[in-house]
Amino acid sequence: MSTTIKLLSSDQEVFEVDTKVAKMSATIKTMLEDLGLDEGDDEMVPLPSIQGPILKKIVEWAEHHKNDPPAPEDDDNKEKRSDDIPEWDVDFLKVDQQTLFAIIRAANFLDIKGLMDVTCKTVANMIKGKTPEEIRKTFNITPMVPTADDDAAKKEVEWSEEKDEELEKKKEKEKEKEKEKEADQFNYFYSMTNIKLQANDNEIFDVDVEIAKCSVTIKTMLEDLGMDEDDDEVVPLPNVNSAILKKVIQWATYHKDDPPPAEDDENKEKRTDDISSWDADFLKVDQGTLFELILAANYLDIKGLLDVTCKTVANMIKGKTPEEIRKTFNIKNDFSAAEEDQVRKENEWCEEK
Repeated sequence: MSTTIKLLSSDQEVFEVDTKVAKMSATIKTMLEDLGLDEGDDEMVPLPSIQGPILKKIVEWAEHHKNDPPAPEDDDNKEKRSDDIPEWDVDFLKVDQQTLFAIIRAANFLDIKGLMDVTCKTVANMIKGKTPEEIRKTFNITPMVPTADDDAAKKEVEWSEEKDEELEKKKEKEKEKEKEKEADQFNYFYSMTNIKLQANDNEIFDVDVEIAKCSVTIKTMLEDLGMDEDDDEVVPLPNVNSAILKKVIQWATYHKDDPPPAEDDENKEKRTDDISSWDADFLKVDQGTLFELILAANYLDIKGLLDVTCKTVANMIKGKTPEEIRKTFNIKNDFSAAEEDQVRKENEWCEEK
């Protein structure tokens, strides 16, 4: 007889799920094992980053794939493919863009490798072979600078000397403020009540409680799982290694006094030119580290860090041709012209509004 556990979505919807199916999520498996939650208890596992409709889709996917063999470990030397999505998954992921990206975020937070792989491959197929203009149209991205035609898009935007001078003065003032802000970080970090965060390679970090609570995920663990911030218990973070967790703590410590991030407004034009100079310097890292920071920010639900890392990636591809994007991110184009044309036809649905 199989046992079940209850999962609580962010909008308070409860799902009773077979334990084996739920444990396809490494995050839930860790909660059960490391936080002392007994699968036979009537307690609920809170999932603060996932709404009911998305959690329902996740459970549906996991039920279908519950008998699949474990996903193989990533091999950096092995060529990445995006043409091996099973037919059931293709049909399952015929959803609007908002739902697709919500599923990707949930799969990352829950650490379900198989679902993460198939959703990311779906997005890869949506952009493969497209021009920058077609990519912008597919994802409803408003260009920050005019790109009327391909020739014009290749030219650099010329700014006046007056505006350049104003920008330099603004940056200098910003750097002065940032230096003042950084001056007392070390003393502040060790003067407040701390909690222990454990990376997936078992390194432990003592972190000020208020800084740690920049993460909605950690805040929820403390509040909903009955963990007292004065206790000596360790909060496990199974999706974040120590090198990345150290970077996340550095970012959160610097931004500890920032006002709460504004709610997303879908009607407001998205900008990518408003990254502070401190964040720009902080994110001058290799691609692997940058994408690890994005995954950690999403898993930990730190909106400010997720916004600035995603804007950094957006700036890396803005104005580039598909060939330049492939070169930037070391993506091999393994499609023939005929195959690219077929992918475009198969993904016409994703451009419908």
